[in-house]
Amino acid sequence: MKEEIRFEKGVNYKLVLPAGSVHARFRDDIVNEKAVFNFVGGYEKPIPPLNYVWCSLYNDHSDILNVVSFYYDRPVRVTEGAKLQLLEERPENDDWKVIKEAEAYLEVTEDRWVVSADFGGHEMELSVGYSVVIPEGAVVADDGDPVINQRSAVAVGDHSGINDIGAEGSGENAVLYDLFGRKVTNPVPGAIYMKVICK
Repeated sequence: MKEEIRFEKGVNYKLVLPAGSVHARFRDDIVNEKAVFNFVGGYEKPIPPLNYVWCSLYNDHSDILNVVSFYYDRPVRVTEGAKLQLLEERPENDDWKVIKEAEAYLEVTEDRWVVSADFGGHEMELSVGYSVVIPEGAVVADDGDPVINQRSAVAVGDHSGINDIGAEGSGENAVLYDLFGRKVTNPVPGAIYMKVICK
C-alpha cells in the first residue's frame, strides 16, 4: 500500500540512502555508497477561504444605508484601519466608483463574529446600482491558519434592474412586462406580470 507523504512548503528535507542498501542485480558484492539528497518541500495545505455566512443586506431593502453587518461563524478580527466601501455603478464608463467608506468594527456575540460599518444614512437613488464591498484583507481569521478574506461585494437596495419602462398604453391597452423587464405580447395564464398604466 502506497502512503502519501507531504513535504511542507519552505521546510528543508534530507533523503538518505544508507550504504549497502542497494546492490547490483546479479552481484551481491557490488553495493551502493551512502547517498544524501537535500531538497525543500513545496506542499501547501489547502486552506479553506474566509467567507461570511450572512449579511444584513439580505433582508434590508431600504434606499437609506445605515449599518451594514457581515456575520462569520468562526473567530475573526478586523485589520487596523479597515473600511467597508459603498460603490456606485457608472454605466457611462462601464465601471464602479467608491462614493463612501465607513470604518469597519467587530462585535462578538454567542458564537457569532459580526463585522459592521455605519454608512450614516446615505440616501441611494433608485435608478443607480450600488454595492457594499469588503476589501481583500480587511478581515482575518483569529484561529488556526492566518487566512484573510477575499474581496466580496453585495448588491444594495431593492432594485430590480428594471429601468426606464415607458408607458405605451393605459387601461386595457396597457403594456405588460415580465419580472425581468421584458415586454410580453402573449401572456401565459398563471404567470406574474407588471402592467404600466398612465393616470
